[in-house]
Amino acid sequence: MIFGEPYPYSLPNGAKVALVSSIALEMWSQGSTPGKNMPGSGSIISSDMTLPTRDIRVEKMIEFGAKVGIKRLLEIVDREGITCTLIANGRAIEENPEIVREIHARGNEICGHSYAQDASSYDFTDAEAERANIRKTVDVIEKVTGERPIGWESPRGTPSENTMRLLIEEGFTWCGDYADDELPYVLEIGGKPLVIVPYSGLAVNDYPVTINQRNTPRIYFEEFSKTLDLLLEEAALTGRPGLVRAATHAHLYGRSWGRWAFRDVIRYAKRHSDVWITTRGELAKHILAQYQEQNSKGN
Repeated sequence: MIFGEPYPYSLPNGAKVALVSSIALEMWSQGSTPGKNMPGSGSIISSDMTLPTRDIRVEKMIEFGAKVGIKRLLEIVDREGITCTLIANGRAIEENPEIVREIHARGNEICGHSYAQDASSYDFTDAEAERANIRKTVDVIEKVTGERPIGWESPRGTPSENTMRLLIEEGFTWCGDYADDELPYVLEIGGKPLVIVPYSGLAVNDYPVTINQRNTPRIYFEEFSKTLDLLLEEAALTGRPGLVRAATHAHLYGRSWGRWAFRDVIRYAKRHSDVWITTRGELAKHILAQYQEQNSKGN
């Protein structure tokens, strides 16, 4: 038995499940560290030191992402013959333009992720200040890659009440902040569409697996494989497509003890001919095209 309305969109070439893989390249504001902006997190990369103490240990662990981790993860992406979405803070792009330019040149998507990791969208109570943060991030990406981003994900997937409207006004195609669905859908504000590619940050994401749950990369792979198996089974039974996201952070699973799990996730998905491995931008454009076609027929 199928409950609710049928899903109105399909995946290309008869695919039953879409896999969108992402790599986060993050950088905090000058002089800031995760621990100073997420007090009490108790994580292995957070600082318990009080301001204004610098935690050099944490700073260096974050720097690993741009120095080593992002390169190792992108080597896997290249070897496996796929493309992914790079979720990057504007400051991280400014500090590492060559590697981001190369990532983009190889066909990967660059997604806006605020200018700095500690400038989350929900921190902005003033809409115009939030707009300025979005534009600053967009300008950095466009300057480095020559292309404006079409996607946005706020740090930790935390939008403000103005974020979606601002993204539509600034010409974005998709946002990954909302966690109210399992499949992409179209949000309209002022008669203009924005594709929501749902945020599934609590699963198949190296950060909560490693930092919050203190689990090993084996659990990351197990979460992915079990999720994909379930979605393929459900698609066969109901005709409803599925979406699974595999998220990694360059400063975490860019390390040798973690990146094997990212590699194995990709290889597991590639074993299934009915899994579409794509970027979130390509998925959003595919959904938006169907939405617009359906609307044109309805009119």
